[in-house]
Amino acid sequence: MKIAIVGPSHPYKGGIVQQTTELAHRLHGQGHAVTLIAWRSQYPKLLYPGSLLPADEPELTPFSNTQRLLSWNNPLSWYKTARQLRKYDRVIFVWYVPTFQGVIYRVLLRKLRGIPTSVVCHNVLQHDGKPGDKQLAEGFFTRVDRLIVHTADQAKIARSLTRKKIVTVPLPTFIPGWSSAASQHPAGLAHRLLFFGIVRKYKGLDVLLRALALTPDVHLTVAGEFWNSLEKYQNLVDELKLADQVTLRNGYIPGDEIASMFASADALVLPYLSATGTTNVQVGFGYHVPVIASDVPALAEQIVDGVNGLVFKTGDAADLARAIHELYVPGTYERLQSNIPPVEIDKAWAVYTAALIS
Repeated sequence: MKIAIVGPSHPYKGGIVQQTTELAHRLHGQGHAVTLIAWRSQYPKLLYPGSLLPADEPELTPFSNTQRLLSWNNPLSWYKTARQLRKYDRVIFVWYVPTFQGVIYRVLLRKLRGIPTSVVCHNVLQHDGKPGDKQLAEGFFTRVDRLIVHTADQAKIARSLTRKKIVTVPLPTFIPGWSSAASQHPAGLAHRLLFFGIVRKYKGLDVLLRALALTPDVHLTVAGEFWNSLEKYQNLVDELKLADQVTLRNGYIPGDEIASMFASADALVLPYLSATGTTNVQVGFGYHVPVIASDVPALAEQIVDGVNGLVFKTGDAADLARAIHELYVPGTYERLQSNIPPVEIDKAWAVYTAALIS
């Protein structure tokens, strides 16, 4: 089958870029003729407070048949891409920012009548939504054949916007820097926790910092690019007198440094206030560390509380501090670590790609 994927690729960065690139590799590995139709210019700086381009090498091997055709500010590129998409047996759209994709993808769809279309919905609607997002999403979703969402909550939102087929399937894991050797975590406790990934308001770092003020014998490393003000979090660290307990490492983490970062941590902490779908729980498990997460469904449904991780009440710093204390109760860490499930990457991707093209 000739398949086109419309989505982000290197030199852009982040989890959605990784997932899109891996999707292209996986479909190609199954024998399909795949083209990744990518962005030359993805969206204006206003919509991306972080650094738009990485400074270093690609996070994973770029897909060889990638064509960087689309520019958000060049309508001619939209029409050129639309004509090219007519050559394919199926088109897969990667959806994550309705503000700009809603209009551009609608233009592309006008040329695709009769060609099956699927949509990978990383965010049905944005975390920090903009005016008109709902209308743009609805206008696009009603014109495609099927939507792939990653959680039951996201499926519910999608059903409020379209009557088209909606398939709920977990987002398969891509683990940068991972290998079977990297998954072997060193024995013993370091009393160190890890917050990993782009820092955005909805990820609840402020809750974690307030919890850390209640757990004085634990150190936290925050590793990721700050989308919002780094100064805001530095001020909170100072206000809570956490300078000796917190390391703020601002910037994107190269893939070859991730394994050692997880190896130095006792647990990955995900204090999210909301989530539309994330593989970070599986990333933690892949590196064989327990995960402490808020009880938002997209996270909590991946964890068996008290068995392979710990769950706390969303936004509740005191309850998060309780979970951190529990991690260090004698015998708890060893029990959690021994029950971490194996991460079956190939199986998860096989299920996912079948949902997209069946």
